[in-house]
Amino acid sequence: MSDLHVGETNVTELLKEELGRREENYVAILQVPEEKYLQVNLETIKTLVEEFGYSGLYITIQRPHTNLMKLFRKQGINADKVCFIDAASSAAEETGEETENCTYVPKELNINDLTRATYRMLPDIKGEKKFLFLDSITTLMLYQPLSETLRFAEFLTRTLRKTDLSAIIMNVGSEFSKENFIKDIVFQCDEIIEIR
Repeated sequence: MSDLHVGETNVTELLKEELGRREENYVAILQVPEEKYLQVNLETIKTLVEEFGYSGLYITIQRPHTNLMKLFRKQGINADKVCFIDAASSAAEETGEETENCTYVPKELNINDLTRATYRMLPDIKGEKKFLFLDSITTLMLYQPLSETLRFAEFLTRTLRKTDLSAIIMNVGSEFSKENFIKDIVFQCDEIIEIR
């Protein structure tokens, strides 16, 4: 399968380089043009799972779990290595049946529900190298006040330091990268991977 390119950036090679040089305990922000979120998210998960052997927890705010599963199969991503917290289905007024590897967050999405679901799902991540991926911190801000979004980002960072997670990656729309609130989130991160 060919590498993903966004503009002049070879995203596949950039991810391999940036994610491959860190072995454990890092928080990264992916700054991605809004129109390329999905492709970059899939390429990130594929790189983590297939290239580096990670298992992980994918918190989806943008796309329902059932949709992601189809896309994973199409991209050749081993979905058995990924658990999900689905906050997108209820927002789209869809309902899903909870499974061993997926929990759904109620329609009235709040940070406490998301935090509880994260704690509940973390033990389900199997493997030596573990990641947590939040598909869009900027989409979360559409549903939550800024203070709550920042609180959740802080929770994720603290969680990394207290658990055996190797990596936390949060996707941020590049159009928001210069906003002050993103600087608060970036301050907590070890690395920014910018895709233009």
